[in-house]
Amino acid sequence: MKNLVKLALPAIALVATLLSSTAGASVIFSDWKTNEGVSGNYIVTLDDSTAGFFDITLTIDPWNAEALGLFLDFGASTYGGSGTISAVSTAPTSGGAVTFITSNTNSNSCGTGCNLNGLNPTLGYDDEWELVFRLADSGYDNIQTFQWTIDAGGLLLSDLVAAGARAQQLCDTGELLPDGNCDGSDKSFAASPDDIFVGITSLSFPVSEPGSLALLALGALGMGWSRRYTVRARK
Repeated sequence: MKNLVKLALPAIALVATLLSSTAGASVIFSDWKTNEGVSGNYIVTLDDSTAGFFDITLTIDPWNAEALGLFLDFGASTYGGSGTISAVSTAPTSGGAVTFITSNTNSNSCGTGCNLNGLNPTLGYDDEWELVFRLADSGYDNIQTFQWTIDAGGLLLSDLVAAGARAQQLCDTGELLPDGNCDGSDKSFAASPDDIFVGITSLSFPVSEPGSLALLALGALGMGWSRRYTVRARK
């Protein structure tokens, strides 16, 4: 019995490690489509490592646009949170506000000068954006990256199916901010499953289901047990 316990411990430890590693996952939108001809190089990341909250980052790299609005579609889910924004930061300069506009809406508006009208994205299931944010002000604010936190309000990261982005500053092809000629505008759309990558936070491989991980570990345990008795039989 003691030998069985000793043999099982490594597999149990593997299961525990793999299960804990899936606790915090991230969704990244980096492939966007536009009807404006040229799209901003948006990279939108949502992370749910903090239980009950989403940490959201929107950066543009290479920096060919400045974001003004972000729309998130969680399929048939409904947002039931307060919409309270916290831990707001921006880079390279500070002071750019992130404002929660509305939730569970079929409107494409994110405030004055900020909308997706004409883009006509196909939303999931209930034709609603569950979260809509306004980023800074109209005009150029010299902000490449926005980072903020919001309560998840019952939404699950696994339900996220689409994102829309709006920019009033879009550079000509081959030019970049802060010095480029960026008097254009952009409305872009990214959708799952083709345009998103779901992975363990900061690592580049797909999230495995806990059940699959447990089966892998149990398989390793079985192989070890079989090998042990094969060796004994030969002796």
